Amino acid sequence: MRIRDAASLRELVGRLASPVASKVMLERGGVHRVELPSLLEQLQRAVRSSMRDATGISGGGGGSMRGAATGSLLDSRAFDEVMYIRRTLAGWRGRCGLGHSEALSEALCEWAEAAIRLDAWGEGEWAELESWAAKIPRILAPPRRIELAGACVICGAESFPGSSGEMLPHPIVVEYPRDMADLDEAHAFCRVPGCGWEWHGESELRALRFQMA
Repeated sequence: MRIRDAASLRELVGRLASPVASKVMLERGGVHRVELPSLLEQLQRAVRSSMRDATGISGGGGGSMRGAATGSLLDSRAFDEVMYIRRTLAGWRGRCGLGHSEALSEALCEWAEAAIRLDAWGEGEWAELESWAAKIPRILAPPRRIELAGACVICGAESFPGSSGEMLPHPIVVEYPRDMADLDEAHAFCRVPGCGWEWHGESELRALRFQMA
C-alpha cells in the first residue's frame, strides 16, 4: 500500500492543480509539445465557455480556452463536477480555517499546505482527490467508443436493452482515450444487465477479438 505522506499528497494535488504537459499531432507529421492549464482550470474554463455559448454573455477577464464543453447548452457533467468540487473543497478549507477562493487550483494547493501543517487530511480526502484526477480528463475529453459485432462471449447475449427498453445489437463496446498510445489504455465491457463483464489491456482485448471471430 502506498504511504500517504505529505510528499505524496502534494504530488496528487499537483496532478489536479499544476499545468498539464500534452502532445499534439501535427497535420504535416510530428508531435508538438504544449503546456495546458491544470485539470481544475480546464474544467472551470469549460464551464465558463459553455455558459457563454448558452447565454450569449461574455465573462470578464482575459481570453478563454474553448474546451470539450462547448455548444449551445451548458455541459452538465462539467458544471456538476465543478460545483461538487467547490462544495467539498469549501468544507475542507473551513476545517483548516481558510476562507473562500474562486480559483480551484489555488484553493486546492492552499488547502493542501494547511492540511499538511495541521495534520487535517486522511484517506477520505485522498480518495476524493484520486477520483477527481480520474474523472476530470474523461469529462474534458470523453473516451472514444467502438461497438463489436457479435454476442458476448461470457453471457451469450446478442443484444442489450436501450434507454427506452428497446433491444439493441452489439452488447460489447470498447472504450479508449482519444490520445491512446497503445491498447493497454483501452478496455471493453458488456452492456447486458446482470453481466457487465470487463476486459482490460492489450492481451485481454486480443483474446476477446479471437473468441468473437
